[in-house]
Amino acid sequence: MRWNKKWLAAIAVAVVVAAFASPVFHKAFQLALARAGTIAQALPGESAEPIEAHGSQPKLPPIALTISGEILGLAPGAAPEAILVRVGSRSFNGQIHGSGYLATIDALDRADMVSVEVRSQRVRYRSIVGSFAKLVARSGGDRRVEASELQTLRVSPLSSALAFLVRYALEGRDAVSDQEFERASRSLFGEDVFEARALLDGVASGAVALPPGYADGQQLLENEAAYSQWIDSQNGRSPSAEAMFQQIGHAPLSSLSELPLQLLLMATVQRDNYPVFANEPQLLLGNTDGSYGWYTGQTEEAPVRYRTELNASGDVRLSPLAPRVYERYEAVERVRLSLDRVVLRRLFDGDRHGLWVAREQWNRTSVDRPGTTLDPYIEIRLWSGSDLQQVARTGAWTSAPSRRALPWPCVRSNVLFASGQRLETCDFAQHRFDPGGSGATEDHGPKIDAYMRPQAAGGGVAFDWSVERNQLLVRTPLATLRYWSIDGDDETVDTVVYLATGNSGATAGQVWTGVSGSLAIGDVPFQAGQAVGTWIPASAQIAATMYPNPHHTLEFQHDAGGDGQQRENGYGSGPRGAPLRWETVDGRIYQTYSSAVFDRREGQRSVRDCASAFAAGALTCAPSRVRYFQPLKRVGDGWYGIEDLHLQFEQKPAGYTGPYQAVSTGVRPNYYRCTDGACRTPSAPGLPASLVMVESARFAPTVPVVRPRKTRIAMPIYAFQCNACGHSFDRLQKLSDADPSACPSCGAEAVGRQLTAPQFRLAGGGWYETDFKKDGDKKRNLVDGGTAAAKPAESKPEPAKSEPAKTETKPAAKPAASAD
Repeated sequence: MRWNKKWLAAIAVAVVVAAFASPVFHKAFQLALARAGTIAQALPGESAEPIEAHGSQPKLPPIALTISGEILGLAPGAAPEAILVRVGSRSFNGQIHGSGYLATIDALDRADMVSVEVRSQRVRYRSIVGSFAKLVARSGGDRRVEASELQTLRVSPLSSALAFLVRYALEGRDAVSDQEFERASRSLFGEDVFEARALLDGVASGAVALPPGYADGQQLLENEAAYSQWIDSQNGRSPSAEAMFQQIGHAPLSSLSELPLQLLLMATVQRDNYPVFANEPQLLLGNTDGSYGWYTGQTEEAPVRYRTELNASGDVRLSPLAPRVYERYEAVERVRLSLDRVVLRRLFDGDRHGLWVAREQWNRTSVDRPGTTLDPYIEIRLWSGSDLQQVARTGAWTSAPSRRALPWPCVRSNVLFASGQRLETCDFAQHRFDPGGSGATEDHGPKIDAYMRPQAAGGGVAFDWSVERNQLLVRTPLATLRYWSIDGDDETVDTVVYLATGNSGATAGQVWTGVSGSLAIGDVPFQAGQAVGTWIPASAQIAATMYPNPHHTLEFQHDAGGDGQQRENGYGSGPRGAPLRWETVDGRIYQTYSSAVFDRREGQRSVRDCASAFAAGALTCAPSRVRYFQPLKRVGDGWYGIEDLHLQFEQKPAGYTGPYQAVSTGVRPNYYRCTDGACRTPSAPGLPASLVMVESARFAPTVPVVRPRKTRIAMPIYAFQCNACGHSFDRLQKLSDADPSACPSCGAEAVGRQLTAPQFRLAGGGWYETDFKKDGDKKRNLVDGGTAAAKPAESKPEPAKSEPAKTETKPAAKPAASAD
């Protein structure tokens, strides 16, 4: 065989590269350089002289590290069979020592991510350790990192669940940096983490039988269809959430000094630049006396202080120093809940964001049956945890005048509050910040009236504002709001956390917290013709990281003549559509959905409008939904703006012109992407006009936005039936509202409320059983109307509300009315 010079040169280069990739060569090379005085050997984490080479960029000298980790959750009596450590694209074999492992690794690039994989009987576990640079920083002077120094060196069912779900959230690839892993972990749903961990642990222990053809639990988890079948087969029996406090492998606190003075806990956060605005945050704020205030996204008449303790497992226990008591309705019984304790466990400790799981235990007693003690209510939720002082942006608020949309407070009646009034956020108003600390809202108030028709907004309300450190303070006639703008990737909408304190009247001293957006108002107005086209709301993409993913899609088609259609696909029901009518009024897009009854035996159906429905023989008809969206700022093919969705379920005969029992799902910012049509055309320049200031008006009551499977409905939908004609209908109403007496079908005064669930039993994880449950039936969840086996919803008990909470059974799900 003849070898030319090019082949010989290529082989020589390959030999040199292969040799340089060897850890042995690294050490020999460093030793030779050190002896020759060429470089000064750097300690891990310290700066070092670069290795210079012609034609290359400066490099840090290679460092060999020893990592010592733990392997948890193996089958009883089983031992690890193999361990592999990956650093970027390179692999290192580890040594197994009992239930632990040892490996010596190095990296050509300190940004390379490190992972550990373990194989054993029915086990294939994985842990994303982090970047090699993080290992160097944790190694100290001995160039050795123990699991006690970095919890990600523990390989377990939990670490495997996190590794897999983060990979799924990143569409099939691993995170390329510590920051990307942390950000993706914030988009995980708690029930997904709990269930994936439970499956892997159950397969390893033998509690879960592997189907034929599967070698380990990881293989079953990776098959989305098979994994979905396993979840359905559990019938809600899996103790996956409670097991989070029985397993080890978390990131325990070594002392209470590790607990931030301002700990922000947030539920699932979208990873695709759009903040989640229907998100109840938890704020743990330290006081000067060493106690903490625990703010839970619910309005409280007075803040309660908590004593903190660190238990043997490294968990934080919060004990209320004063009674924290709420009342709510569970089915048809009024129940009093008294908080016993809250336990916080840190699962993952990131540089800026970590994962925490909170376990709240509430004692339950019956109000209607004095002296009756009920089973404790236990709620377990996964949170993304951050040090608020670290993630709050110091330059977010400036003294320069600007125009931004922010949440606005109002008062809502609540019979269970001592004052009878409750401080809430009822609008997402445009704020004009003027120089000198004054300002006023613009285009303020509800945009839909009681007749389900568009209406002009009110004027503005004056407020004062100031900036203190990293906080924006807005003082309104009702409350003082403190805003923190936290880390985000979207320059148009900042995620803001707010804490409000009532300062006048019956709401003085009340506090509530929330998370929303700080939406910049642009200079390009929206033109009516731009509404034509296909629009996709960002809020419809919230389910992108669920696993198994229901692959839900939602879009709105606006035709030139004012007709349109909502097209939806997913959640197990297949593609479906609903006709709509749309119009633009005062720069806002209004969509009106109507439903009619043609045959009482068939129930309601979606129709184009009531005029055409009555012409076709409808018995009753009414608008069921009105959505408005007000575009405020354009970015590419999308619009940021404010939207609200109004719902009502009453049916009316032909000729009816009165008001409806409509409720708002809550005004919020949103983003719509235009995929085709006139909505993609450029806008003409111009500035929106400011409105005159007037007195603040009362706003319609709001309830949290309802999304299938993942959220709850706070205001109940009651079922009624006419004893004269047998007609059944639903009505969404508050406890203080009077029940309807006249039948909307025949007009007879013979309407009575249906008893949907006389008794229930809490089953944990947001699930409950009713007396209608038969042997073999799956547990029921309010989100799917008690008709399907959806995954348990992570939900708070509805404290201090005048309406029954999620344990009120809804007679029939209405996806069209509750979908986003």
